[in-house]
Amino acid sequence: MSLSMMGSGIYSEEVTLEVVCKESCHECDENNKVCKAYWNEDFHTDDWGNIEQEVTCKVCKHKYTIKKEAGE
Repeated sequence: MSLSMMGSGIYSEEVTLEVVCKESCHECDENNKVCKAYWNEDFHTDDWGNIEQEVTCKVCKHKYTIKKEAGE
């Protein structure tokens, strides 16, 4: 019987990804256009390399969840 440490969090990594806001709101532009702000954000992967983390736009303050499967 072999034991696996997968799922324990020891294989997680910190990665930096570019995030692009695509929210549409009046705070971003008078004509309700898409925000399009972008910035680098640090994310923590799970042991398999997947990401699921809430971020807040630096410009319009919308909150949403970034989900990324390993290998995407």
